[in-house]
Amino acid sequence: MLSLRTMHTTPTLAGSRRSAATGASSTAPTQMRLRQSTLTPGFQCSKLKRCSSLSRSSCAIVDKMDVPSDSFGGLSPERKCSNAMMNLFTFIAARVVLSQMCGSGTRSDLGSYNTKDAHDLQTFLEDHPVTNADEWCEKLLQKNKMLGMRVLEVRVAYADDEFEWEELAKLSKEMVHESNTKLMRECLISTIADNTVDPHK
Repeated sequence: MLSLRTMHTTPTLAGSRRSAATGASSTAPTQMRLRQSTLTPGFQCSKLKRCSSLSRSSCAIVDKMDVPSDSFGGLSPERKCSNAMMNLFTFIAARVVLSQMCGSGTRSDLGSYNTKDAHDLQTFLEDHPVTNADEWCEKLLQKNKMLGMRVLEVRVAYADDEFEWEELAKLSKEMVHESNTKLMRECLISTIADNTVDPHK
């Protein structure tokens, strides 16, 4: 009888455990839904805060410093700067290609096969300063298509992957602040010196 009772009670206990486990698993999604529902208002609130901050920043843009449109021939300061960067990247690309063909850099093996092209590119750089990147590249493509295509490839690769844009912004701001501090200090010292009364006079 003891064994029979044990046999009858064991499934009952197992069944109760299964039902308890099933109940726990069934309540888990409910708890998850409750957590999500309680988090949703906060998420919406933070989203609204971000939207309001964006609205404030949009209002601030309206009050930006006005740069006269004729300052750079109708170009924005950013466009003017990007034109200068294009010239810089084109010159850098030409020098990188020239360095590779002359036997230095990461592709130095090209040097032994491109002696004439290296001379042509060196001469072209000396005779045609990079003052307009597109015109310079067009002339190079007309003179030597392979060289021109190589310069174009290196230029875009350098702009996309090599140039430190964040460092440029950091250095530019630092230079402006340091220059302002230096010039204002010198101006203040000069003003103090001019207003100082010589007691011997």
